[in-house]
Amino acid sequence: MSLIANCIRSEDVRQQVVVEENGKKYHLENEKGAKIAVVIVDKCVAQKEGEKRCDFLLQINRKVKNDFVLDKSIFIELKGGKILNGVKQIYESILFLKHEVAMNNLECKIVGSSGVPKIQSEPSYLKLLKLVDSKDRITIKTNNFLKEKI
Repeated sequence: MSLIANCIRSEDVRQQVVVEENGKKYHLENEKGAKIAVVIVDKCVAQKEGEKRCDFLLQINRKVKNDFVLDKSIFIELKGGKILNGVKQIYESILFLKHEVAMNNLECKIVGSSGVPKIQSEPSYLKLLKLVDSKDRITIKTNNFLKEKI
């Protein structure tokens, strides 16, 4: 049984996908015509009291012949100022959803409003880095907006 099926906000091929919350925004331009599922994670995917989850998950499905195959999973946290808490939320979300996502191709995006603390030596950042296997797969922006292309 899928943990995310009831939390899918949209799933289709569209040129632009935008998720936003409290003035923070992540914008993805879909130049490759991928089928993208937008999943609301926080307060929709099951969680125990006190557990924190990231805000959104984008499931990127590339076209193979006449079908779509899961290619990449992007975890997104739209954060105010506590960037390190966002790192922890994404880490916990990945662990919880590990059977639903592309574990070999994970990306983590944190969009916040305040400066990025020096978190590269923080234990929670190092755990996330080990999970995603490359610092290039973790993006932190603090201007309330992140725009990317696939």
